Amino acid sequence: MPLEERCQMPLEEHRQMPLEERCKTSLEERRQTPLEGRYKAPLKGSRNGAQLGLKRLSAVIIAAILPLFIGSCTLSGENSKNRQGEGGQGADRSQKLTDAGVGKAPKLTVAGVDRVPKLTVTIEPLRYFAQAIAGDRYEVVSMVPQGSSPETYDPVPQQLIDLSDSQAYLMIGHIGFERSWQARLAQNAPRLKFYDTSVGVDFIYGSEHAHHHGGHHSAVSHAIVSSERDKGPVVDGIAENRESAADHSHHHPATEPHHPDIEPHQPDIEPHQPAAEPHHPDTEHHHLAIEPHIWNSPTNARIIVSNIVEALSELDAGHAGVYRQRADSLLEVVSRTDSLVRSLLSEPGADRAFLIYHPALSYFAREYGLQQLAIEADGKEPSPSHLAQLIEDCRRADVHVVFVQPEFDRRNAELIARQIGAKIVPINPLAYDWAGELVRTAEALVDGGQQRR
Repeated sequence: MPLEERCQMPLEEHRQMPLEERCKTSLEERRQTPLEGRYKAPLKGSRNGAQLGLKRLSAVIIAAILPLFIGSCTLSGENSKNRQGEGGQGADRSQKLTDAGVGKAPKLTVAGVDRVPKLTVTIEPLRYFAQAIAGDRYEVVSMVPQGSSPETYDPVPQQLIDLSDSQAYLMIGHIGFERSWQARLAQNAPRLKFYDTSVGVDFIYGSEHAHHHGGHHSAVSHAIVSSERDKGPVVDGIAENRESAADHSHHHPATEPHHPDIEPHQPDIEPHQPAAEPHHPDTEHHHLAIEPHIWNSPTNARIIVSNIVEALSELDAGHAGVYRQRADSLLEVVSRTDSLVRSLLSEPGADRAFLIYHPALSYFAREYGLQQLAIEADGKEPSPSHLAQLIEDCRRADVHVVFVQPEFDRRNAELIARQIGAKIVPINPLAYDWAGELVRTAEALVDGGQQRR
């Protein structure tokens, strides 16, 4: 059959032809056929075939999807009935899973939307501890953002609005933000429960007013320890004040630093009522203030963890065992961090003294027998005479590391570092990475000692 005739055949008739008849046309014969003769009829037939194929495909898809759609609607209706009926089979199954601790975090329904309960804390290191223990059962948020000082920070209006969504507020204890804002936060969110995670800590006390020596400010941060149990160099270099510290303050029983199973400490604040500033009768000396940076110490971290477990177990008693289990894992991290820091600081030549702008490492220094010197004097910029005295004291203490924090001006630190030939080391004691920060601080002191050699 000539090519012209075959090309004008309907598609179905063309398909019924034997394969050898369809394909025996030579390439030369096909090339001699006019282009319109070659493609006009087959294209028309192909278009009709394609339309037919599309119709058949659509019918198949509709037939497959329609039963699924109908079944989904039916199932949705049944689920809706189960949710509406009290004691329905679906509700019972869901309740059993919840009671067994299976599934995601507990959810609060607000305006028809499920939300994970929220906890608020003051600073990022406390969020690290709280989130590790709470897991996915709570969302934990910080009031003081990264890069801001918790001594001077004021919350923005949206934070005060969001605070009312929290089930509880976990305080670090005595930081400036809490002293200034705690009562107002309680007024703003009257149903909010407050917990003080510093209960049980063996505090360091410092003078609220500058000490003078021979007409000059003392070149050390004026902090004194609260008990006589600590050996080795005293925090901030005030060895002569150790006995005075014991006389001026009542002893808080301190938790053994390496005991993993710390009994929970009862919060001083009633958990179901808005709390005024925590009451500590043994610190009511008008010339003493509590050093608030308690989290920079593994000993204190263990106490903080225990207090968080106590708070969460009260808020969500059904999962107290889960919180204790997570706390045990966190305490292992704390112990490993403590061991690593001690190992680093025991290296020959590691620095035993350091300079820092804001005295945030007082408890770290006490924990590991170090001497902390501070540029900031009672929350104020140092005077020229104070700077001169600091330079002299740093040389005497053989300081080779000057720590600077992101929320403070570093110009005075750089000035002193140039004068004494020390290295500027940025740290962030307010970082979420609590363990990493402690290790990096210890590593800097080891590097400082190597620099000296």
